[in-house]
Amino acid sequence: MFEIGRLVLKVAGRDAGKVGVVISPIKEGKVLIDGIVRKKQVSIKHIIPLKVLLKVKENESSDVILSELEKLGYKVEEKYTSKFKKEKSEKSEKSEKKVKVEKKAKN
Repeated sequence: MFEIGRLVLKVAGRDAGKVGVVISPIKEGKVLIDGIVRKKQVSIKHIIPLKVLLKVKENESSDVILSELEKLGYKVEEKYTSKFKKEKSEKSEKSEKKVKVEKKAKN
């Protein structure tokens, strides 16, 4: 029922109402999901399996999962892509450098 590649709907928690894909079984009653949700281990009580089964490998990367969801017509927000995460970390590094320069200038 919750095999790898199964599209699921999250019904509890912060990501309720969003879709994800099962990427790995964890243990009895828990699976690892990824997609338009945070990549995390969830109880099968908190997800509903949908009819769609994607052709993905176990522990597939987030970028592959998101591209498959886009092909199905789901809108993937930029904040879920690795490109966005990379740009965000670069911006934080630049701001840290500015703070260090300002501290040196004050001393």
